[in-house]
This record gives sequence, structure tokens and C-alpha cells, in this order.
Amino acid sequence: VTSDGYILTNRHVVSDVSAEYFVIVNDDREFPARVLARDPLNDLAILKIDTGGKPLPILALGDSDHLQIGQTVIAIGYALSEFRNTVTKGVVSGINRRVVAGDGAGSSEVIRGAIQTDAAINPGNSGGPLLDLAGQVIGVNTAVSNEGQLIGFAIPVNVAKQAIESVVKDGRIVRPWLGVRYILITEGLAEQQHLPVTAGALIVRGSTVSDLAVVPGSPADRAGIHENDIVTAVDGAPVHEDQPHLVIVLVAEHD
Repeated sequence: VTSDGYILTNRHVVSDVSAEYFVIVNDDREFPARVLARDPLNDLAILKIDTGGKPLPILALGDSDHLQIGQTVIAIGYALSEFRNTVTKGVVSGINRRVVAGDGAGSSEVIRGAIQTDAAINPGNSGGPLLDLAGQVIGVNTAVSNEGQLIGFAIPVNVAKQAIESVVKDGRIVRPWLGVRYILITEGLAEQQHLPVTAGALIVRGSTVSDLAVVPGSPADRAGIHENDIVTAVDGAPVHEDQPHLVIVLVAEHD
């Protein structure tokens, strides 16, 4: 993603902190790689290789905020860790998906805002680009459904851009820290808890005594957020299951 050797991949690809990693480029040159950052919130990681002062070709990063369902996309990857430079074509079949992705070893994480595509994504495609027809990266291929056919998921490139910029600037991925715990309100929860609204984010404590709803001294605490507060909208945009990130924007802006 930069000519001086910054490389974007998935966190689960480089999850072994004791391993040594190498990058093989298209002409079979091999470079030792340093893992500069593993994203604590998304399945992303940033690597760095020493190019010896020789610039590398890079992929242009597009804008994933303007994707449309039905738009044609192309996925590239090392399919099944056997078929190098495999190219598949499909369409964007869904946007803003919430996906629970497992690594096959018992570990899993939630991917929010994922791009769903029917372009064939197989094990080994992880960390590869999802491209639009202009050749710009609009997603990072991340997960595939083992229960269905041609249901794959990619992390939007605009999420990855933030991680890349942060690592290039600060040497690590910097995220706003809020200091809150919340659950998204559903109609069932609203009825059960006799809440005044059927959508929003309810600030609540966790399952143990130490899991406070608002961490003392945190940005949320300084912003005046309290346990059992309900956030229903940010700048007029409603907070609901499809847009939980608006809660983050609200508290971060107060800081």
C-alpha cells in the first residue's frame, strides 16, 4: 500500500507473535517482514519490508463508503495456499454486514460493516484485495461462509486506511478510547427492561463487579456519560443495530 514497503493483510494471517514472516513478491524475490501493528478492533495487520531503496508498485485505495449492491468486484488471492494470483469475479451482494468470523482453532471475532460478495473467496485469500472495475481496492478479503456457497466477506478499505495512516504516522494503530460498555437496544430488550425507546445504545455495566459501565477518568466519564444513559442519535442520525459506530463518534467528539 506504500512504495517503501508497507503491506496490509489480515491479523489472523500473522497472529503467531513468535513466528518469522516473509513476503514473496511477484518476481519471486523474498523479503523478511516485520509486523508493525495488529489492529485490536479489526482483523487487520500492517507489515513492513525493506525494499532496499527501490520503490515497489502499489495498489490505489478506493472509497468503500460509496459501494452499491450489485456493483462488480474482483478478488485476488493465494487460493487454498496453493494457487497463486487467483482472480475471481462477482458482485457486492450486501453491505454493512455483521459477521462472526472464526479461525478454525476456536477463536472468533466480530466484523462490523463487512462487505458481502459472491466473488469466490477461499482459504488463502485472506488479506488479499477486493477491487472495483477501476482497479482500486475497496475491501480486504477476510472471511468466507462454510455453510453457504459464494458468500464471502471483506473489511471496507476505508477502515483499513485509518489503520495504515496511523501506523505510518505514529508507528502503531491508535484508536479513540471511550471507557464505556453498552448494548444495542432491540424491541425485545426495550419491552423486557421497560425502556422508553426501542432503538439506541444503553450504557450498562458488565457481568462482574469490575466491569463498570463508565470507566472513571475516561473520555466518556469526562463527557458526562452515566450508567443507564441511552444514546438514541448523533447529529440527527439514529443509533441502531446497523450503525452502532455512531456511539463511538458521539463519545469521541466530546473528548
